Amino acid sequence: MTGSRTDPMNLPLLASLPLVLLGLTIRLHAEQEEPLKNISTETSGERIDGKSVVERQNALLNYCAGLQPLKKTPKETIDIYLSRVLLDRDREGAFRDWENCAKFTYDEAKIRMAASKTGKEGPAGALGLEPFDKFGLVYAWMIARDHATVPENIIKYTHGLVSLCHHKVWTGYGALNYRLMMDGSGFIAAEQWPDLVDADGLNAEAIKTATKERLLGYFQDIVHRNYHEYGASAYAGVDMGCVKMLADNSKDPEVRQKAELTLDWMLLNLTCAWNQGYCVTPAGRAKYIGATITSPDDMDPLAGIGWIYFGALRPINPTAPFHTFWFACPGHYSPPGVFTTIAQDRRTPFLHLGAFSEPSKQEERMTIYHTPAYSLASEWNPISDPHDGAPKENRRQMLKWISDKPFSTFTPMQDSVARPYNKMDYAEGKPNAFGYGENPYTQVLQHEGTLIGITDVDSGYPLFKTYVPFSTSGSIIQRAEKDGWVFCHGGSVLFAFKTLKPSSWDPTYGKEAPKLHADVLVCNERLNGWVLETSSVVPYAGGGTDQELARFMAAILSKPRVQNTSLDGPQPSFEYLSLDGHLLGIAFCPLGQNYNGQHKIDHKVVDYSSWPLLSNPWVSQQLNGDQLEIHHDGQSLVYNFKDWRKR
Repeated sequence: MTGSRTDPMNLPLLASLPLVLLGLTIRLHAEQEEPLKNISTETSGERIDGKSVVERQNALLNYCAGLQPLKKTPKETIDIYLSRVLLDRDREGAFRDWENCAKFTYDEAKIRMAASKTGKEGPAGALGLEPFDKFGLVYAWMIARDHATVPENIIKYTHGLVSLCHHKVWTGYGALNYRLMMDGSGFIAAEQWPDLVDADGLNAEAIKTATKERLLGYFQDIVHRNYHEYGASAYAGVDMGCVKMLADNSKDPEVRQKAELTLDWMLLNLTCAWNQGYCVTPAGRAKYIGATITSPDDMDPLAGIGWIYFGALRPINPTAPFHTFWFACPGHYSPPGVFTTIAQDRRTPFLHLGAFSEPSKQEERMTIYHTPAYSLASEWNPISDPHDGAPKENRRQMLKWISDKPFSTFTPMQDSVARPYNKMDYAEGKPNAFGYGENPYTQVLQHEGTLIGITDVDSGYPLFKTYVPFSTSGSIIQRAEKDGWVFCHGGSVLFAFKTLKPSSWDPTYGKEAPKLHADVLVCNERLNGWVLETSSVVPYAGGGTDQELARFMAAILSKPRVQNTSLDGPQPSFEYLSLDGHLLGIAFCPLGQNYNGQHKIDHKVVDYSSWPLLSNPWVSQQLNGDQLEIHHDGQSLVYNFKDWRKR
């Protein structure tokens, strides 16, 4: 099995899924242009599958072992070398390459540390090295040593690398994945090497003391308030891998137990976002459009972890396997069986609610509506200041449907400043990449399968376009337009989209995101509203896709849906009557002002302050609550995060 992380091949034709209705696939757009960096929609074409967790783990190990390293660092290569060691596939050669990689990383880290003393480092330099490399070398060594004799030089360079790091206080970029990688691998290394002394002069015991305090703090926050990289296709997977390393390997009973229960919580969060191979959730960090359109055709780390434990309807292409890979390796951790039964139970529609809270900073509330055919997700995230960094990588809304084609994803997006907290970028209006981040002046409201949004961009904010990609990869079988609406048939889903201010198709966006394969609808208005209405095909089924889409269009257009519109008044607002008869009302809440009932459903104010941390028919936990309860088909599991026990 061979392949490359970057060499694209044509996707194979796949058999239709049971939920995809028969119909002629119409390719609306087929431009082939040079790719935009970090957009990952072209895949290697290689598919892997498995009927059980073990089969899927073995499939991923075999896939990684067949890849060819394209760079020198552990971040890009350690999964390849460790897979070959575990599978005994040219073990001697794998260890030789691993040793060269470890030496290169150690040598580079020494150069960075020298630079950090002169103040010329970036975030990674301030830490002493790239956190992914430290984490990768330490965790890979811990796994490999139980299956083979690891060469002394690999251990020497890994030990040396950790000794170059600071552990006394946190220094540098504060993202959770960095913290977990640096503190987690530092703690494990200190447990293994009593002779370890770091760049602060801390010995092994002092390193364990410093890092343990921070690690337990991270765990406490996660299980009570969620974490700021929730839903992130890459970073949430990294976070989970770091916690798994501690759950599998720590000698400290408290760290090991709390890591295991924290990993349970994180995996349960993924369980609640899972739909038959698709991870559908808002995301605190979603870099580039590839982080939004993940699917079995482009299975990034978070979804890859879901696939290992829960499976998917069809074989997957495991892009970016480094972060998923740890869950395919031998270890003690195994999630509770009830997680799998919940993740696989998508027989009937249901609503999941979630939250993230960072006291005095961010308060975000998530809604996910799952059906057997599709899922729609969104979040309420009030922004107090346009310089706030949260919208820079945020993904507020996401529709995904079950399809045998790639990019079965739809999400309205808004232009945002690349670095809003940087005065020069802000003043110059330097935009984020296509599909990267959200505008701080857009707010949304969801009720089940209906989502509405409103935008009131201040004249001082330099960017304001709303742009909406419509996939042309075959996942949208048919598309039609009438009365300002765009109607789509996705095989398993029907959806309609409308902007309240005029919009038009903009071919220039096709050049900015050529690998996306999409037609892009654009609205150039600072004041705007929009509506996304969804439905399964079942109520409109029969006679082929033409007739099904026509019935759906007729239902939408049968009565005035957008009502009481007041976009140009002192408080922009409008109401929308959904297909199932619910009235959604939204008014713009000015940045910096407290929410005061601007969102209403059937004239009742949405009370975001009472939102739970996790809630659906089977899972319940209050925000900041100690008790998490899980009940499904006779299975029950209760966590008490006050004394860190489960029963």
